[in-house]
Amino acid sequence: MLRLTELWKNKLSIVALCTQCGLQVAIVQLGGELFYCAPLNAVQWTACIGMGALALPLGWLLRV
Repeated sequence: MLRLTELWKNKLSIVALCTQCGLQVAIVQLGGELFYCAPLNAVQWTACIGMGALALPLGWLLRV
């Protein structure tokens, strides 16, 4: 099983993660009519990141 600490040692994984995050922000903020979405404000971004961050520990707890 891949450990989270091992993930950060691989430079390709870091580049892929940063690219994915950057594209997600660009699509939501700039995508507009093309992707049928509206830009988020800071509170909405914080809520989205918080809910996403809870998914990993919650998934871990459900498996234990």
